[in-house]
This record gives sequence, C-alpha cells and structure tokens, in this order.
Amino acid sequence: MRYKGFGSGTFRNIFLSYTAILIIPIIVFSSLNVQRNMMEEKQQQRQKQAADASRIADLVDNKLNELKNMGKMLGNEAWVKKLMQNTNVYDQEFDLFKMLEIRKSLDNDINSLGILSFGMVVFPEKGQVLTPWGIYPEDRFFQGVAVFDGQTERKLQAALAEQQYFKIMPPADMKLWGNGKRVIPVLQSLEVVNHPRAVLVLFIDSAYFFRLYASFCRDRIQGDRHVVAGRLDLPPNAQRAWSPSGRFGRLCV
Repeated sequence: MRYKGFGSGTFRNIFLSYTAILIIPIIVFSSLNVQRNMMEEKQQQRQKQAADASRIADLVDNKLNELKNMGKMLGNEAWVKKLMQNTNVYDQEFDLFKMLEIRKSLDNDINSLGILSFGMVVFPEKGQVLTPWGIYPEDRFFQGVAVFDGQTERKLQAALAEQQYFKIMPPADMKLWGNGKRVIPVLQSLEVVNHPRAVLVLFIDSAYFFRLYASFCRDRIQGDRHVVAGRLDLPPNAQRAWSPSGRFGRLCV
C-alpha cells in the first residue's frame, strides 16, 4: 500500500479550500470596515464644516448687527440732522473745531468695528460726502478718493437716492487713495423717507472674511505643506462662500 502523508494532493486541495473559505470573509469584512471608517470620517468632516460655518456665520451676523446699530446711532445724532438740511441756517455751528470733532468721532466708530476699509455719510441733496478725512463734493470724491468702475458707481448712486433700511451690495473692486481694494458696500438710510437726505455708506474689507476663514482652518492644516515659512496658503480644495445675507457656505473642505 502506498503511504498517503500530509504532502498528498488531496490534503493540499482540502487545505487550500478551507484557507480560501476563511480568507474570503476576512477580505470582505476588511473592505467593509475600511469603507465604514471612510464614511464615518467624511461624516465627521461634514459635521466640523457645518459647525465652523455656523460659528463664522454667527460672528458675521453679530458684526452686521453692529453696523446696523451704528446707523441707528448716527441717525439720532443732532449734527447729522442739521447737516442734512439743505440750508445755511446751521453753518455757524459747524466751524473748523466742530467738524474735526465730528470727523474724529466718525473715524473712531468705523475703526471700532474692525471689519471696515472706510466709511462715509453721504448727503445726496447737497451733493456732499463726509468722511474721516474731510468733507468733499460727491463727484470729486468718487473721481479722486474712492474710485469705482462705471457700472458699480452707477449702482451705488442709484442706491443712494432710495430708501435703504440695510442694503448689502455685491463685492466690488475699487481704489482708495490710489490703492486697490476689494470691498462690500453696505448702505443704511439715516432718514426714513423715500429719498433720504443722509445715507451711511460703510465698506466692509473683503480681507476680513479671509482672515476669519483662515483662523478657523489654520489648526486643521497647521504643519501641512500649505503652511510655508509661517505664511498661510489655502489648499487648492479649500472653498469659502459668502452671500449678501452674511452666511458662509463650505469651509476647510
């Protein structure tokens, strides 16, 4: 009789069959486990994005409320009510020192908000613009100080002529004293009539939103290849969306 040991073909076939039976479920289970982990990681990422978006939206909404409050405060100021009058009755009250005081107060209000490039009070009937730098004829101001493209300026002029409770215009490129900036104009009438005689115009610095976005994403990508020599470069797939309502979309994707 021929001896049949562990090296026989029958045993090898049985061994390989049992091995396959054991390995296939392990492979399937491992694949399912990897897929589940990936789905859980994506879900966590989406939750973090939603939480960041909500936190940033709350911060932006708070800032927008501060802008509204500034408009309400200025609308109650005696000097605004007097300067909007298309008459010279109050001219003697507004001497050099009084105007310096008003300009300084306006400058402090603008800087205290921390998100504005600049701001001004426009008196459409008088064709004047009051800024922290002085008071200008409206046409001269938009030709030499704050220069927008023709289409943006026309939209801004049209909005100034109408009652605006709190109007946020689309972002626009402009030059302020010759320096390029990207801003978001915000208009608020200081008089509740169809054609207000005084309008507060504030220009949100778009860079504020980038800094706000970057501050939330910095911790996630710190040490990543996108942080070079202490300078934050956003990853190619990082996205930020801001709508005129002040709400943010996808963040740190």
